Amino acid sequence: DVSLHTAVGNGTLRIPGKPGAQLSIGSVLGKVLSSGFVAEGSKSFLNASAASGADRRLVVHIDNAIGQIQLVEVQQ
Repeated sequence: DVSLHTAVGNGTLRIPGKPGAQLSIGSVLGKVLSSGFVAEGSKSFLNASAASGADRRLVVHIDNAIGQIQLVEVQQ
């Protein structure tokens, strides 16, 4: 599991395509661009592996996101 207290600014968060991954954000002041991810609620996102039923072996939690965060799934 990865936990970040605050992410500030505009940037890209690269999430691996495998294993299954879930990203959740406590509060957002700005935008989360999540093209290619499956929204699981308003502030929780799954990569393609987790969305298709794979175990969520990577869990990323951001308490506060300020700015614009682009989620990108990368293949390894």
